[in-house]
Amino acid sequence: MQRFVALAGPALVALAACAGGNAATQLVQAPVFEPKGQAKCGVARSQDHPLIVEWASPDRLELENKVRRGLVAVRYVGCEMSVLPRCTVPAKYTYQGATRKEDRVEMTDADDLYANLPVGAAKLEGKLQRSGKLTVNMSLVGRYEAERPSIRADELQGECAGATHFVYGATVGAFDFYAGGDASVGGSVTLANAGGRAHSEAQRESLSRDGDSAACAKSTTSDTAPPEGCGALLRLEVVPLTEPRTASAPVVVTVAPEPGAEARPPTAPPVPRSVPTPMAPPAVATVPAPPSSPSSSPIHRSSTASDSGPGQRRLGLVVGGVGAAGLVAGSIVGGLALSAASTAKGECPTYMNCSPQAISDRSTVSTYGTISTVGIIAGGVLLAGGVTLYFTAPKAQTPRLGMQVAPGMLGLTGGF
Repeated sequence: MQRFVALAGPALVALAACAGGNAATQLVQAPVFEPKGQAKCGVARSQDHPLIVEWASPDRLELENKVRRGLVAVRYVGCEMSVLPRCTVPAKYTYQGATRKEDRVEMTDADDLYANLPVGAAKLEGKLQRSGKLTVNMSLVGRYEAERPSIRADELQGECAGATHFVYGATVGAFDFYAGGDASVGGSVTLANAGGRAHSEAQRESLSRDGDSAACAKSTTSDTAPPEGCGALLRLEVVPLTEPRTASAPVVVTVAPEPGAEARPPTAPPVPRSVPTPMAPPAVATVPAPPSSPSSSPIHRSSTASDSGPGQRRLGLVVGGVGAAGLVAGSIVGGLALSAASTAKGECPTYMNCSPQAISDRSTVSTYGTISTVGIIAGGVLLAGGVTLYFTAPKAQTPRLGMQVAPGMLGLTGGF
């Protein structure tokens, strides 16, 4: 019995080797669950944040360059994503550094595979079944993020037919993507004087890698661009394009016709027209007239006077007053000039060899004479103008009275 138990370990190792692959590979391989009749893309949990570590290097290089130039438009339907290289979006990305983080994603079944790598899941299913596990080790240092949260389809420019989404954000760093398990199995047996040992390790197959983890260690939260050697795109965040902007259609209101009535097409509402507001009629004193009195036209007699008369008369009084003042001032200065002339003549009757005082007095006489002359002439003109304005002003408005005769009515109208 003991010999049978001792041989069980080597037997299991040999049996696994005969079945294909090594023992560790068989132990780490998980059973695959595939819902019957259900599309695998339908069970994905996070297809709006897919990893892209399985993309070919030229495709990832093209995407990195396009991210640096502006927003990226893609066609993303089901598990298929294609970048539209000649389609441009009127916005850019900004980079924000973050505290460096280490992340590890393990995929052991189809659900994990399609949830994390929906774009390349179909070609990796066989690799997952053979190796038992796919693993991604990542160093995360920052993120590109679009400056706008939404983009309308009509804002795209260039060759954009088929575009459904745009890349809103992209996680940046370095990664190592490989297939294979990390488990190992060993066995030993002792038969009397004989001994034996068996050991197997799951093979690790590198699928792709980009960036350098050592370069990522130089990142800081204040970085405005990824560190050199640590700018690989690891995970995308895609957002659907919004509907194009359309002009609002006019609202048409239809009224259901009555039963039996002929249906009429809707008509536009009538254009409102301005209607003058009727003015209140003047007060009229009416006197009933005999019904048999003949019709006649209204008789209206009135006298209209201008209301500018009082103002013109006031202006005439002011101008005439200034003219009168000028006459008075000119007369006074004229009197002073005569007095100064008499004094100067007494001091220097011959007008020769006169004293300085006599010369000054003669100069004063000349000045007073000029002022007196100007004052009298200007005053006379202003006084004459004021008198003219006063007496030519219109008379005050006189009362007016009118008679209005119409069929069945006799009235008087007046203004005061």
